Amino acid sequence: MFSGRHIVCKESDKGYVFIDRDGKHFRHILNWLKDGVAPILNLSDLERVELLREAKYYQLLGLVDMINEFLNNKKDEQTDTDLTRTDIIKCVHYAVGGRVKLIGANLSGLDLSKLHLREVDFSFASLKNVIFSYANLHGAKFCMLNESYNPYTS
Repeated sequence: MFSGRHIVCKESDKGYVFIDRDGKHFRHILNWLKDGVAPILNLSDLERVELLREAKYYQLLGLVDMINEFLNNKKDEQTDTDLTRTDIIKCVHYAVGGRVKLIGANLSGLDLSKLHLREVDFSFASLKNVIFSYANLHGAKFCMLNESYNPYTS
C-alpha cells in the first residue's frame, strides 16, 4: 500500500492516510498485523467472508490463507452428514404413514430451509449449523439433541 505503486489519499493538513473501507473488521486486521492472531473461530460465516475480503484488499496473504484453510476445513466437516437435503426431501415425500424418524442422524450443516418437516422426529440428532429458515416444523420432535440445538432460537 505504501510502496509507491498505489495512489494513497492523504489529508493535506495532517498527513493522515484515508482508507475508504468499512471499518467493521479493521480491528481484526490490526491485531493480525500486530501479533498474527485473528478471531476466526469466534466469527460467523458471514463475518469470516467479510474479513477474508478485507484481508485480500490489504494483500495480507497469511491471513487470507488462514481464513481459507478454516473455511475449507469447515466444508469438509459439513460433508460428513448421514443424509443430504435430497435424501430428506425423499424421506418426507415417500414416508409411510406420514411419519419420518431421523433419530440420531447426523445432519450437521444441512440447509433444510423451506421444507415441509411436519412431525419429523429429530430426537438425538446432530443438528449443528442446520438451517431451518421458513421450514414447517409443526409437531416436529427435538428431544435430547446433540450440540444443545434449538431450531426455534436460531
